[in-house]
Amino acid sequence: MADGLLSTSNRTNTITDHNLNAQFNKNLTDNFNVDAIIGANLRSDNLERTFTNSTNQFVYGLFTHDNFITHNNFSDKFDEKLFGAFASATLGYKNFLYVNLQGRNDWTSTLEKETILSFIQVPVFHLSQLRLSLV
Repeated sequence: MADGLLSTSNRTNTITDHNLNAQFNKNLTDNFNVDAIIGANLRSDNLERTFTNSTNQFVYGLFTHDNFITHNNFSDKFDEKLFGAFASATLGYKNFLYVNLQGRNDWTSTLEKETILSFIQVPVFHLSQLRLSLV
């Protein structure tokens, strides 16, 4: 009676990620300055997997799938493309008070057309220093 089990798998995962940024920093007046960044992101994820299980070995000790009677195979493939655009701007007052606005928009190949656009915005209010003086 034949017996034995051989399981093999092969996985290939490739991620390619590209970023492009442009930065801007300018004193608008003696009291106000602006710091901004804009950019784009292009990413590609690719995954390929193959699994093979073989049972009922012919020759004991010979581990190739050809040496088994029964074979079960499974394979799948996943591809995703993403393009993102983002921006951030910070307005400063006297190096003390800062207001920041950020946003990012992503388009991805795996979402339905109705939800392919996803915009994220993050407003921030920040005090860099707190000065107290008694007169």
